Amino acid sequence: YMGMALGVALCYLEPWIAERRGKLTSVLSVVLLVISLLLGSLPFCVTFPDTWQATIKTEVWDYTQWCTTLAAFLIIVANFLAPLLQKVMSLRLFRFLGYISFSLYLLHALVIGSFSSWLFLKLFDSYGYNTSVLIVFLSSTAVLLPCSWLMARFVDQPGILLAKRVYGWVKNPGIAQLYRLDIKNGHNSC
Repeated sequence: YMGMALGVALCYLEPWIAERRGKLTSVLSVVLLVISLLLGSLPFCVTFPDTWQATIKTEVWDYTQWCTTLAAFLIIVANFLAPLLQKVMSLRLFRFLGYISFSLYLLHALVIGSFSSWLFLKLFDSYGYNTSVLIVFLSSTAVLLPCSWLMARFVDQPGILLAKRVYGWVKNPGIAQLYRLDIKNGHNSC
């Protein structure tokens, strides 16, 4: 529920931040961005001995349940605070990544679990670990980006349009009368 609670907090935080933009908020934005990048980079599956991540995890708290969610929240707050960061995030590259993000989220596990794994196993004996990982990363990206764009264009966008049409159909007063609760009389009007 943490993601939902932080999402609701963002709804109230954005207008509050908009009224208080200035030099202090720009400095705070940089601080929040650095903290979010540190939190987002913490390994949550395994700790590396003798590192600051291991020290934090064992001595201070166990961050594994919430550090990435909090990191994402702080990146969004930093974006609200800094107009420069908003301009960077408005570049065509980032808008494209936002457009395909849901499709990429749905496809990446399938591609990594099939194509990327197969390719890594084929390359590992010949090229070693580091070179194989680089080749697999570039190849997987070359497969994922066009597939994600195709899925966003031909599946996701038509699905959004269909949902809008269904919502408009249900919202139509003639049809909405069938599904509306009659609060005054305390019973369903169906």
